[in-house]
Amino acid sequence: MPIYNILVTTEKRKIVNYNAKRTVLVIRNRSATNNVEISETPLPDAPYFMVLPNQAYTFIKALGDDTTLELWAKTTEGEAVVEIVEFYEK
Repeated sequence: MPIYNILVTTEKRKIVNYNAKRTVLVIRNRSATNNVEISETPLPDAPYFMVLPNQAYTFIKALGDDTTLELWAKTTEGEAVVEIVEFYEK
């Protein structure tokens, strides 16, 4: 179960690589004030979902979520530490 932190700023950067064996993916915004936008592509106008301060978003394969995704992130302003937690098939 890898757990790692990534500093995210207003410039989009990759936070998760594609992995076909991942079964659970948790993205936690550790910032107390800044929102984090998560998307499946580095393109600037790509659709995204928002992870609010001190909140998390969880993908669970058993519930039908795509846990294999490569993901990109940026903040709406300032910076935020994003914590990534991954679980894999045995």
